[in-house]
Amino acid sequence: MRNLLALILFFSTTLLYAGDGNPDAIIGNWVTQDGDAKIEIYKCGDNYCGKIVWLKNPTDKNGKPKLDDKNKDKSLRNRPLIGLQVMDNLDHNYTKGHDVWTGTAYNPKWGKKASGIVRTKKDGTLAVKGWEKSKKKVGAVWTRDVKQTGGIKPSRGESIPKSGGK
Repeated sequence: MRNLLALILFFSTTLLYAGDGNPDAIIGNWVTQDGDAKIEIYKCGDNYCGKIVWLKNPTDKNGKPKLDDKNKDKSLRNRPLIGLQVMDNLDHNYTKGHDVWTGTAYNPKWGKKASGIVRTKKDGTLAVKGWEKSKKKVGAVWTRDVKQTGGIKPSRGESIPKSGGK
């Protein structure tokens, strides 16, 4: 009987913990899959946002900062890419053993916004997927910038990778 009570207590505690996840696991700098940009993800209100903080090639052929020149809204095409907010209203949920955030993302390479999902992976990377209005699915895997971990521990069972930051 005591073993049964201990087992029930263990599973009820595990279920409580499993429902929480680590909403702040996303906070920090992330290197994009192709290594050409770093995105800082930070808390904004009750959700999370992301902005470009580094570009491998930050200037155009004339030596001027790259701009959001592919934006569908012509009035926004003069915004510098560095500092540009590219992720909005990422809302956290803990599903099937993974921290998951849903929201919108803007891709300056295409000048388009898309709804998307970001999910932690067991190796400490982020799976980033988006869907444009045309239903075209795009995805990538981002690696935590090992030079700046943000002091945030990864989700339960995950570790910060030893390679990655550029």
